[in-house]
Formats: sequence, C-alpha cells, structure tokens
Amino acid sequence: MKENFRSKKGITLIALIITIIILVILAAVSIRAVYEMEIVGHAINGTQQYAERTKEENQMLGDTRNIINNALVKLNDIRSRDNAGESSRAEEERKVPEELKKYVMGVEKTGRAISEIFANGAFKAGTEADIADANTTVLYMNKMLDSNYLDTDYRYYLYAKYQDIGYRISITKNASTSNAEKTTGVEVVYVPNGIEGQIKKYSIDGTETPTDWLVLYDNGNTVDITPIALGTGEKWTYTLGCDSAGTIVDPNAVGSTHLEKAQWSYEHMVESLNAKCDDLVDNSTALKVRSIGTQFDLKDTTEKYSSTRLTTWPTSNAGVYNGVGQVGDMNGEQDVVRMSFFSPGGAYQEFGYAKAGDADYWIASRDVHDYSSAVGFRARYVSSYGNAFNDYSLWSVSSSGSNTYAKARRVRPVVRVEKSNLSSS
Repeated sequence: MKENFRSKKGITLIALIITIIILVILAAVSIRAVYEMEIVGHAINGTQQYAERTKEENQMLGDTRNIINNALVKLNDIRSRDNAGESSRAEEERKVPEELKKYVMGVEKTGRAISEIFANGAFKAGTEADIADANTTVLYMNKMLDSNYLDTDYRYYLYAKYQDIGYRISITKNASTSNAEKTTGVEVVYVPNGIEGQIKKYSIDGTETPTDWLVLYDNGNTVDITPIALGTGEKWTYTLGCDSAGTIVDPNAVGSTHLEKAQWSYEHMVESLNAKCDDLVDNSTALKVRSIGTQFDLKDTTEKYSSTRLTTWPTSNAGVYNGVGQVGDMNGEQDVVRMSFFSPGGAYQEFGYAKAGDADYWIASRDVHDYSSAVGFRARYVSSYGNAFNDYSLWSVSSSGSNTYAKARRVRPVVRVEKSNLSSS
C-alpha cells in the first residue's frame, strides 16, 4: 500500500517539473517574440496615439461647443432685438397720435366740450384740430355707457377709428357744472390682429348651409367668430326679466313673486344667455360657445350694488332692496368695438357689423342706473341699427316701490373653432 502511494506521488512530481519546464520555455519564446516583433513598442505607440486622438477630439468638441454657444448668443441677440422691435412697434401702436389727442383734448390737453368735436353722430373739424377733416378721418364707431352711474355725474364712451386703430374717448357729464359734457381722455382700445375682420363660412349645426361669420378674435390656431346675420324664431330668441303681470318671464327664472323672478333673471343673465347660445350652436367643431358681450370662462362677480336710496325706498319698507342686484360691467366692450370696427363691403359704415339685419340682440353685460327718481338694474342690448348705447331695465325701485319688466330679444353667439374648420367666404 505504501509503495503504491509513493509511486503515484512520484509520478505527479515529475509531471509537475516537466510542466514547469515547458512553461518556462514558452515564456522565453514569447518574450523573445515580443521583443523581436516590437509588440511592446506598438502597444506603447497605440496608447500614445489614443491619448493624442482623444485630446484632438476633446479640442474639436470644445471648439464645436464654442461655435454653438456663440451662435446661441447671436440668436438670442437677434431675438432680443426682434422682441424689442416688436415691443417698440406695439408701444407705438398703443400711443395716441398727437393730432388726435389735440383734437379730442384741446391744445392744453385738458378736455373739450363734446359739442365742439362731435355732433349728429359724427366728428367735426374744429379750430383746435390738426386733423384736416375730422368728419371723414376720425370715424365714429359706437357709443357705450359706463356701468353704475348717477344722473349728476356719469361717464360714457365714444369709440372712434383713426388710421386703422380703434380709440376710446371718455366723456364725463356733470350736471352741476356749466360744461355738462367734457372729454376726459382718449386711449387705444383695439389694434387689429391676424385675420380679425375676415369673413369665414360656418354652419350653426354642421348640417345647415354654411353662412358668413365674422372673425372677432385671432388666437393663433383658433379663432372666435360670430354670425353676420341672426336667425329668427324661438330658437334664436331669449326672454329676460318678468313683466308686471307675470305672463312674460325668463323661462329659467326662480322666485315666488314677479320681483324675485325679475331679480333672478338680472342676477343670472350672463349664464342664461351663454347657455342659450350653447344650445343654439350644435356644430361638433365648436370648442366653446358664449353670448356676445361676455368672456369665455368668466367668473361672475358676487359683489352687490348698494345705494343710500335703496335703504330708504320705499319708505314704508326701508332697506328691503339694499344690497340686491349685482353691479354692472363693461365685459361687452371688446366685442362691440370689434364688430363696429370692421364694415361690410370693404367701405366704412357706421356701427359696422354690430348691425345684424333688423335684429335687436342681447349683450351679456349689465348696467346699473342710479338716478334721482329711481334705480334701474338693466341688461344691455344692440339695437337693429347697430347702436350699443341701449339698456333695458329688468327691474327698478323708487320711492313708490318696485317695478318689473320683461323683453324678448335675439341672441348672438360667439364660437371658438379651429382655423382649419373654416372656409373662406
């Protein structure tokens, strides 16, 4: 047993020694080959070349980054100059020309009597004007009353078109002074943008024959449009208020008395007219629909109109009306200005597209008139001849009590739609 073990152990040792000798010989041959073939030199050279190429590439990347950064700086400079230029141009557009300012406000720019610059629905030339013929160059567009005014001191606005820009001229009336109506300011109110004023074809429900619609607002990819002509019948008509007999009433009005129904109709007129227009427009391409005279997604005010007169009228029930009735607003101004600014047929016509055939139509904006004999809570509307200086009381209160009224007029929708869904007229 021992001999066998030793024999096996001896054979293993010899094999190991032979293996080591062979490995030494191979190592010697490999080292000589490496030396004779200059493999080490090549490896060293390759490493050096790789380092040099890496350095060159880093330099090229650095140069490229510098070129890109310089280009971006120049691009930003160009954009800044363009933006500054656009801002400058926009600022210039927002400035009132000196000749118009002098004409409206006088040489001292302290205001002029309205009778000196305006009569019979048109502007007239005056001795203080640098405008050669104001009657033809300053075009009267429309008139609107500021909301919440008193009979002794209130403000209204004349809207004028001059050098293809719309202006608002403020007029203050003070009955306690000899100069009852005087200009108090003039400012830019509208500068046309994009395709505003163009006529496009659109169908009210997507099935009827497309008719002419006016582009009021160019929003980029979308536009807000309104029909040139209004339809007839119940589909296009909405009743606001509640008459004294309760027979003509806002169909959605809530209340147990005529007064409560009239007040509800006044409080909710904006949302009621918007809902009516939304029902009227049944075209699947309509993104949003509202009534003329308000704004998309407008959050209604909860502020209430108050007056000392409401705390004492009627004397038999003092204070019953105080705080009732939301305040007026000017949300319809831009709609009216834009409709009035553009005219059919290419030639200027007073009130422009504010006219809608023979239709009186509601503007979803309120007005409060607080005068010596009563306080009226009123809805605005545009008359058939285009004048927006019209208000209809839905309810009023005076020393003798309250009154309620109702009126049916047409609605005029404003639709937001993708430009791609419109065709030219």
